[in-house]
Amino acid sequence: MKAAVCWVLAAILVVVLGWFGLFLYWHVRIRRAIQTIDLHANPDDVDRAYAELSSAGCRSLPYLVGAVDPEREQSWIWRTLHRTAAEASLTEPMGSMHDVRCSPSLEMLEGFRVHWTGSPAVRRERHARILAWWKSDGFLYHRWWCVWSSRCGS
Repeated sequence: MKAAVCWVLAAILVVVLGWFGLFLYWHVRIRRAIQTIDLHANPDDVDRAYAELSSAGCRSLPYLVGAVDPEREQSWIWRTLHRTAAEASLTEPMGSMHDVRCSPSLEMLEGFRVHWTGSPAVRRERHARILAWWKSDGFLYHRWWCVWSSRCGS
């Protein structure tokens, strides 16, 4: 009986360590990619950073929302947020409720993507709307614990 309990605890420990390692791996990759794009590194590095964000899929959404800076015009972040959220909304189970829950969010992100310029007051208002959207509907696009998939719905 003692041996079985030890094996179960060891298996749980391996799973927890594996999940944490995967979480940390993506955390570092996504943060580095966002920083590379935001600092306007050389074009090759920026292309690789966009590829990293694309491969991260929905895992990058909370980091992108957190990277929105209302004091700066960041056209790249609005394009990337919209593209990533649109791709995430096509996966199941979200695909089945696409029109009901996702359309208003995607329309808002599309508007921000198209009209990314604005005064500091407009950028602050957009920042507040993005944070409110993420707080209310972010779980539809990405479940924080689902680090093993770039498409939380699949």
